[in-house]
Amino acid sequence: MDYSVTAKKILEKLGGENNINSIMHCMTRLRFHLKDENIVDDEQIKKIKGVMGVMGVMKKGGQYQIIIGNDVAVCYNELLKLGNFQKSKATNSEKDNKPKQNILSTLLDVISGCMTPIIPAIMGAGMIKVLIVLLHLSGVLSDKSQTYTILSTMGDGAFYFLPVLLAISAAKKFETNAYLAVAVAAVMIHPDFISLVNAGKPISFIGLPVTAATYTYSVIPVIMIVWVMSYIEKFADKITPSFAKSFLKPMIILLVTVPMALTLVGPIGAIIGKGLSSIMYIIYNKAGVLAVVLLSAFMPFIVMTGMHWAFVPMTLTNLTNPGYDVLLLVAMLASNLAQGASCMAVALKTKNKSLKASCKCFRCFCITSRCN
Repeated sequence: MDYSVTAKKILEKLGGENNINSIMHCMTRLRFHLKDENIVDDEQIKKIKGVMGVMGVMKKGGQYQIIIGNDVAVCYNELLKLGNFQKSKATNSEKDNKPKQNILSTLLDVISGCMTPIIPAIMGAGMIKVLIVLLHLSGVLSDKSQTYTILSTMGDGAFYFLPVLLAISAAKKFETNAYLAVAVAAVMIHPDFISLVNAGKPISFIGLPVTAATYTYSVIPVIMIVWVMSYIEKFADKITPSFAKSFLKPMIILLVTVPMALTLVGPIGAIIGKGLSSIMYIIYNKAGVLAVVLLSAFMPFIVMTGMHWAFVPMTLTNLTNPGYDVLLLVAMLASNLAQGASCMAVALKTKNKSLKASCKCFRCFCITSRCN
């Protein structure tokens, strides 16, 4: 497959570089933020060789998704060669003309924009955890060995420092300074602050009570505080004189953002995360296996609409406390296994070479639902 040709045709059918604000990709799809999505013909896009489909239901708020498959990164790189998409940002007039989204669509767009860039790190770390389990159960690796400890650290690092990874992607999403966002997240998971929390004594900062919450592995708190920081940065930029902006502006941002993170925004985010997790467990306790079956059956449609991103914070919260997930991950696994089996059956039965190639992976990267 010559994806340079595919990329050129996609760019042409989307209205050219001038109609694209930004472009990114997930595991199987190209994701475009378009200036005018009305000029795009879905059927013309589908006819391009190398395109498996178009997610028309996701054409909301300027987002347009084209399904490429497992070689999406190759096509993405070819597109980057054709235009300056990495540095492109919407102008103020374009932002004003952008269709307004409802609250749910906005939340899903924020979670998706923050989580998608860090998926490779999470997937890599997760697979290392699987490898550790297999090596230990097979007797190849002892859990007392230094090799086991180092591998365990490799698998746990991305999850433990998840707030730092999210701070980077959230800063890009909210168009604020990524390094200052990381600095704020680093304070929230700093060993000294964790020691204060673990001590079990009341914590205060300049007389303000600090909630004794742990933010390692967390998702919602850091996204919320980076969003708040984006406004604090604008405020700091206005009040600092130009001659002192280089050192006074970042100091003001940290002095205002960090206390807000520890006393207000962070605790609220932690409460929201735990509340959502509790709701999931209440559903499971009431419906049991039926809840898993129904969620598994509807998972492809949930992913198609982008609603699966709402489950990500809850899932990661469950993995932190109590340390496992009995509903969401189980349902996703069952759904993906069913899709993988369907994909394998099609690959074995079909005589269409193009369709067979798209199913060669035999896994859950099927064109109907995989979107991570």
